[in-house]
Amino acid sequence: MGSNYTSPVTPHLGLPLPSPDAPSQREDVARITAALTGVDTHAAAVDSRLSAVDAALAAADDRLAAVDGELAVVAHDVVEQVSTRAAVDLSNVPPAALKAASLAAGVGQPLILTPVVTAPAGEAVGVSRQPVITVTPYRSLYGVSHAASRVQLSTSADFAATVVDVTLGAVSTHTVAAVLAESQRHYVRWRYQDADGVWSDWSGTIGFTTVATSITTPAITSPLNGATGVGKRPTFACSAFAMSSGTDTHTASRWQVSTVSTFATTVIDTGENGTSKTTFTPATDLAGGVQYFVRVQHKGALGKWSAWSPTASFTTLTFSQWMMIWGAGAQRANPEYIIDVASDSAGNIYAIGRNAEFEGKAYPYIISLTNNGTVRWEYNVPSEKNEDYHTWLWRMVFDDSGNLIVAGTWGTPSTYNLSLTKFSPSGTILAQKIYTDVRIVQTYGLKRDSSGNLYVAAWSEDSGSRAFVGKFNAQFDCIWMKSLSDWTTTLSCLDIDKNNNIYICGHSSESALIIKFSSSGNLLSQVKIGRFAPNAFRIYAISISDSGKILVGGQNYEDSISSPMILDISPSLTINNQYHIYNAGYGSAVTSIRHIGKTDNFWVGGVLGSNGGDLFIRYGLSGGVSRVLSHPSKSDSLYCITTDMDGNPIFGGALWENADWPSSYYGHSALGTMAATGGTTGPLPGATAYSWSSTPTDFVPTNRCVFSPENAPFVSVGTATETRNPVPVAYTRSKTLIPY
Repeated sequence: MGSNYTSPVTPHLGLPLPSPDAPSQREDVARITAALTGVDTHAAAVDSRLSAVDAALAAADDRLAAVDGELAVVAHDVVEQVSTRAAVDLSNVPPAALKAASLAAGVGQPLILTPVVTAPAGEAVGVSRQPVITVTPYRSLYGVSHAASRVQLSTSADFAATVVDVTLGAVSTHTVAAVLAESQRHYVRWRYQDADGVWSDWSGTIGFTTVATSITTPAITSPLNGATGVGKRPTFACSAFAMSSGTDTHTASRWQVSTVSTFATTVIDTGENGTSKTTFTPATDLAGGVQYFVRVQHKGALGKWSAWSPTASFTTLTFSQWMMIWGAGAQRANPEYIIDVASDSAGNIYAIGRNAEFEGKAYPYIISLTNNGTVRWEYNVPSEKNEDYHTWLWRMVFDDSGNLIVAGTWGTPSTYNLSLTKFSPSGTILAQKIYTDVRIVQTYGLKRDSSGNLYVAAWSEDSGSRAFVGKFNAQFDCIWMKSLSDWTTTLSCLDIDKNNNIYICGHSSESALIIKFSSSGNLLSQVKIGRFAPNAFRIYAISISDSGKILVGGQNYEDSISSPMILDISPSLTINNQYHIYNAGYGSAVTSIRHIGKTDNFWVGGVLGSNGGDLFIRYGLSGGVSRVLSHPSKSDSLYCITTDMDGNPIFGGALWENADWPSSYYGHSALGTMAATGGTTGPLPGATAYSWSSTPTDFVPTNRCVFSPENAPFVSVGTATETRNPVPVAYTRSKTLIPY
């Protein structure tokens, strides 16, 4: 054989077989080969039988597993039945007896169920820095009542040191009073105590992470950045408190006002202020004509402050005392004067007036000026007929957006109706409604409440009635309207109190009337004002302060004597006090009263008739500031007065060229300002015929007026409307601005 010979092997076990070509012992080789082959065959049979045994064992394992499952179900059922039966049995044993038996049996730890913390959830993140901890309810096997709980919070899982360790009453929930560190991992646990003083085990420890709180940086919303003409005692306002992340509540703010943008020095620093959180009004005036910077920051209940707001700059108002006198109009008997004045939060001044005849018509107008008398814009309303009262603007108020709402009369050649018009601060008409069912001659009262509703009092000509009052919403839709039925009263003024009760005043030929309505139009009370002597009493003005102080102004006639009057009345329409300037000359009257801001202080203005008619303005009833504008032998009249944000009076009226009434005369509309301290006296520069003096105009107590009940009937009126689209008239009158 060659060297590459390979010995044969058995097929199953692979046993080497002798070579069949061996030269000797050939029979032995054959026999051994047969034996080994047989062994191999037997081994194969054994392996087959072992595989069968393995399969049988696997099947047995499956059957045993099934039996184990069945036994587990049986065991659970047995435990549940035993537990239920035990609970039933124990429930029949008085707790005291059970406790005694347990102690006698040597049972150590009383069976108070260990609480489980359910809130915050384990591993919770963004948890409040004052979290609410809640656990499962208290349970006692012995029925001993719950006496106390103890809760611990720590920044370490072993509670080696605690940030909260407090013993509470019989509670299972607790709001952490301490403010936890933000973005910090904390651990909490809880245990119960029964009335015997025995404590349960501590609950399992729960870990959680507190929120990273962030207060949104506030923004100054008033005054606007860069604002000018701001009052010397402005109300600062900022955005509402908000959180960029986490939750918190607003507890305080800090306001700073400075003359330098770096706030290296401050003129106001409120420190932490829990009252003025989103608005702040200084207690004293800022300087006039100065640029200031203001900023604010918010503080939350968790003790964290926001960043400072972006700085807003503003410049305070520089008061300027001046008069503007219109050039003379046509020589005719129609009146020409400033009817109403107003001042907005930026210090701008608005006036309503009426020009004398131009191209056969007389145009009412609104004019807006800066606080120093520079004209900003002027709107001349087109008139459809040159007659008294057919198209007029009478009274104005501001809405919350600084728009001007004007009540007036819209006329045609045959009629005149109530009109309500909204002007933007730049003089554009935004909305208008004309009530065609109401024949209005003059609108002498217009007020707006905090909800935007409007209240109007007017002189009407419906069915012989001359008194009209109505309420309208911010869209000029009528809520209700009423008119005096068959009565001769002319309504002359209106105001509302803080409860939105409406007070309207007027007069007939001999007496005056004050009527009080609720905001829903219900008549609450009414009185007639008469006097001991014959002749007449008339009301021209009413003003109600925020505290409810009600002042009524007018005139009292007695034969040839005329006295300006002021009545201090109660909300129930009774006289508290009455005052007058006795025998100030025929035609003397109080024509306007205006409370200053939210105070009971007031300015009063009117006419003194002793010198042919002098305009007077004074502060309060007596003493203090008193100014009279005289024009020898000629009539000067004041019809309206208001104040700017700093309490300086702004007034409007007329200066007449001819004192003889009712013959034709030249009339000059006049608008002016006066310092609250009284300002300059003496002749007006460039118009020396007019001169301011400090002549006293003190009011003294009197008892000339008496109140008596009245029962004037009111009826509802129609509410049909239409809308016009008037085009302003390109017309302006010459005006002379006189600073002094």
